[in-house]
Amino acid sequence: MVHLNDLHLLTMKPMLYVVNVDEGGKAARLNDKTEQIEVSAKLEAELADLSVEEAKQYLKELGITQTGLDKLIVAGYKLLNLVTYLTSGEPETRAWTVKKGTKAPQAAV
Repeated sequence: MVHLNDLHLLTMKPMLYVVNVDEGGKAARLNDKTEQIEVSAKLEAELADLSVEEAKQYLKELGITQTGLDKLIVAGYKLLNLVTYLTSGEPETRAWTVKKGTKAPQAAV
């Protein structure tokens, strides 16, 4: 197995499936070993045409707490074992993406 890790095969990379469903629909699990999220492309397209406030209201009416993009970002970070590290100073506030468990001095580099 040690020799296989050096090859960086695509089949050994973490997998995330994004499944297009009807609004509020659920998809059957594709695989128990991989991450899967359900997204309604139709709903996402409708949200893109609305203002931020209108989109929030529309999601609330549908009983949806996260957009598909939000679900995709959260699942991607989880799958890749990443977190957001924030720094703030006089000129600016920035968000950095680092591996989970990274100490502040290493994250700041």
